[in-house]
Amino acid sequence: MYVRAAAPKAEVTIATRAAAALELVRAHPPTLMIFDLMMPEMNGIELYMYLRGERLAEHCTIVAVSAGASPGDVELLYELGVAHFVPKGPELRPRITEIARELYALVEAATGA
Repeated sequence: MYVRAAAPKAEVTIATRAAAALELVRAHPPTLMIFDLMMPEMNGIELYMYLRGERLAEHCTIVAVSAGASPGDVELLYELGVAHFVPKGPELRPRITEIARELYALVEAATGA
């Protein structure tokens, strides 16, 4: 919802489980991927490590969100290369909106769209 508002022309797909996210990424590598650390089956850190190991998200801006991430989780995410961590709460909407707008502007400038 926040990405659609920030970048109305962007194609947005949603996956509710890590396996579905992996299928989507394989089929169409995204420019921006936002994932929650607390997912069923595979947590967000495991998903990100898999994406990196399989080189599926090399050209993708990764944003992790969570209401319950520990400082160690956040530190690990940044060490692994996650571009942004956004805690769930009042700053979620403005931060996701800002990230999506900035990234979409870069994509538009690069493609001339």
